Amino acid sequence: FLAQLMSFAAEEFFGEDSMYSWGWRVPFLLAIFPGALAALGRRSIPESELFLEAKVQESSSSAISKTRQLLASYWLQIIVGFGGLAAVSVVLYGGMTWGLVSMKKKGLSSSFRILAGCGANSLVILMAPLVGWVTDMRGAAWVQTFAGICIAVVGMPLMMMIEWSVVYSPWSAVALYSLGYSLFGAFLMMHFLQVVELFPVEVRNAGVGLSYNIGVCIFGGFAPMVFEAVSFTSWLPGLLLALSGLVTALTTLVSLRFQSIGKIQLTHLRHEPYFRCCGRESFPFPSLAKTSGSVEPGQDACPHKKEGIQSVVEVEAHDLAMA
Repeated sequence: FLAQLMSFAAEEFFGEDSMYSWGWRVPFLLAIFPGALAALGRRSIPESELFLEAKVQESSSSAISKTRQLLASYWLQIIVGFGGLAAVSVVLYGGMTWGLVSMKKKGLSSSFRILAGCGANSLVILMAPLVGWVTDMRGAAWVQTFAGICIAVVGMPLMMMIEWSVVYSPWSAVALYSLGYSLFGAFLMMHFLQVVELFPVEVRNAGVGLSYNIGVCIFGGFAPMVFEAVSFTSWLPGLLLALSGLVTALTTLVSLRFQSIGKIQLTHLRHEPYFRCCGRESFPFPSLAKTSGSVEPGQDACPHKKEGIQSVVEVEAHDLAMA
């Protein structure tokens, strides 16, 4: 949101010609400050006990050996992470970013484009608590599948209606862009949780980095170029957007089927809910289904933590009484 707002502000301040000539460097330089703040904040966050234990055990392993282990043992998870990023990458870099460029070529003024872009990102932020609640009730895979199916069904008509509205009703174009892409973007936020869940702590950093970066580079990097190449028709860009949603939905559903027969384990942090449907967990990993049992939404999935906290409270109460 802030990056897009800063880009629009720089274009308005420097002018279009100066922005294309040299002004585009200014937002990149200003990004140093929030980047440094994020890096400082990350350094102050303590690592988990599981990560520290794995780090001690794997201290003698080289990066090459870890990469080999990742590719040999978790190549299916990498493919799932890669496919799970199709929809969010194409939505962000194709639908939203290229969409604003297309609006500009069709004559939509900068004020309308700023309103559309900032409106969509603002609504994504406002809907984050709702999406988090749905994820806690249904699970990350359910949300990813739901978002992918919605994009597959609505993606093409949405882009076609936006293109038509730019010419005949700019306010309608702003409303369609803001509401449509904010809904897509908000529910696709759970791709982070889906990708992180795929890998155990020993290879999580490398696994997430590999699948995430390859997915975003291919789907997101090529999306604007391909959208522009097929923009001679009003429906082909929308079709590509719809196909990206179909890829994410099918990837998630096929991976769930593979998990149910024991070919792949998709969760390593929170096993339930992951794809909760009709009041029960669907497609669980066989060994987890036999040992863990079902956990209702809102119920503590780790009762041992509660027992540990209770014992600490009892000890502290005893110490206070003795004092």
